[in-house]
Amino acid sequence: MSRRYCVIKENQKMRTLLSIIKSNYYSDNKDSLQEVNLEHVLNRIFNPDIRVLVRNAWKDLETIAGQEIRLLENNCKKNFINRLYKKNKDMNFIIKTELNDETAVINFNSTNNLKLEHKYINI
Repeated sequence: MSRRYCVIKENQKMRTLLSIIKSNYYSDNKDSLQEVNLEHVLNRIFNPDIRVLVRNAWKDLETIAGQEIRLLENNCKKNFINRLYKKNKDMNFIIKTELNDETAVINFNSTNNLKLEHKYINI
């Protein structure tokens, strides 16, 4: 089975935010693909200063995008090697939109400086 997501291509600010989230976010996601919102992430960050930093950066990103942004967390273990060694968290920011509506993606690309790509993930 394959699922399609509208992924925001990373820029330097997003890479920094993802790095902070990866190092401070404690996930309950063990072997699955999970789409989470800002509140879910903030509830699993224990340092209050980091929590404020993540909230502000995430809200800035939503303001630029003009739509709700979610975090796609992929911890699927596909083979034996990944089960033996601790796999790095694979996280991407995605736009919450109907992917069947191509006009929404075109309008988003023309009005913002963020770039989108459609990513297919096999489950």
